Amino acid sequence: MIEIKIHSTDVMEAIAAYVKKQYGLDTNLDVHSEDCAISEGVVMVDYKKLDRVYKKHKNGRLVKGEYGHPVIDHEKSKLVDKWIEFDGSCEISFHLEEQENPND
Repeated sequence: MIEIKIHSTDVMEAIAAYVKKQYGLDTNLDVHSEDCAISEGVVMVDYKKLDRVYKKHKNGRLVKGEYGHPVIDHEKSKLVDKWIEFDGSCEISFHLEEQENPND
């Protein structure tokens, strides 16, 4: 398995290239420069997270599943909006399965 890590500066360069290609805008997205085009100099990553609610017995104790873990009540659990600031300390990482090189 191969781990791929993309640092925030590389992500911002890719976003700048995308903005230039899709919108024809040649902008400075370097949040550390004075002429940065990003509003307020902050890039946010918005995502949704499940706010889990667990099933309970009538007496208020948690319902536990086969392996002793609390059972999630999917009808009462809701997705909530979350966000993080995508700054210089951030990376995007993922793992790839190793594949044979077809040129070998």
